[in-house]
Amino acid sequence: MQEIELKFLVPESRLKGLMRQANIKSSQLTQLAAHYYDTPDQQLAKAGIGSRIRHEGDAWVQTIKAGGDGIAARLEHNAVLDNQQVQTMLDTNTLMPDLSIYQDSPIAPALEPFKLTKLAKTLTRLYVTDVKRITRLLTDNSDKDSSNQIEMAYDCGAIIHGNDDTQRDSIQEIEFELISGDVDFLFTTAKNWCQRHKLCLSTVTKAERGGLLITGQRYSPAVSANLSDLTVDKDSSRPAFIRAIVHNCLLQILPNSSAIVAGSTADEHVLQLHNGIQRLRTALKLFKGFSDELNP
Repeated sequence: MQEIELKFLVPESRLKGLMRQANIKSSQLTQLAAHYYDTPDQQLAKAGIGSRIRHEGDAWVQTIKAGGDGIAARLEHNAVLDNQQVQTMLDTNTLMPDLSIYQDSPIAPALEPFKLTKLAKTLTRLYVTDVKRITRLLTDNSDKDSSNQIEMAYDCGAIIHGNDDTQRDSIQEIEFELISGDVDFLFTTAKNWCQRHKLCLSTVTKAERGGLLITGQRYSPAVSANLSDLTVDKDSSRPAFIRAIVHNCLLQILPNSSAIVAGSTADEHVLQLHNGIQRLRTALKLFKGFSDELNP
């Protein structure tokens, strides 16, 4: 399954106003306790993969996520676990993901570089999250025949070091995930909430933040242009070419802007963000005739 979602950090000054919109009568409150796993040297994280076991309401769910088709898209595989088995493993401190379930799943190609049997032996719990989640369904009221639906989820809590619960980082973020319908509805809705509540786009996942916590870092290193990630060839159509160019620029822009909105004042983050925006502006100017689907 591929999920399409946008995530934003919530400024403290706008929290009260946002909560009035998020915590309405039809909203649902869920307590989420998640255990995140990786190798001690974070091989999964380096490959853009996140693995967790999370308590969601009355169920324990094993989830793995990997890069999807685009900046806002992620491949995701969920499996509901047996509650009694999980409790037994929790009691004996042996709770670990079962990697065998991914053998023939859509997520399998992302795990091909790893030998699952060997990987299972080296996995360890690196950190946990303790989060209160408020969810609300947003629907398109402009068209009675529309199937456009978004799940809004506001998360408040903490990421906690797996071996030292005094080391923690606070979580205060909101996500908009497309449930059904047109992706344009997702972006339009998110844009409206951004303007109203001054939200700041972030592409840093909870798994990435956990990885930073256990290595004692506040922000990921600055990201420069990487043309090896630019996937075009002589047979690419013009629209496919401009999409690939824009995507490559965003791979430089968004990680650096995410670090800045999280509080970084590092010169390198600012420089690489500037360079990425300049690359994008130049590309859109030079190749503006390549597609009529560009949203200004």
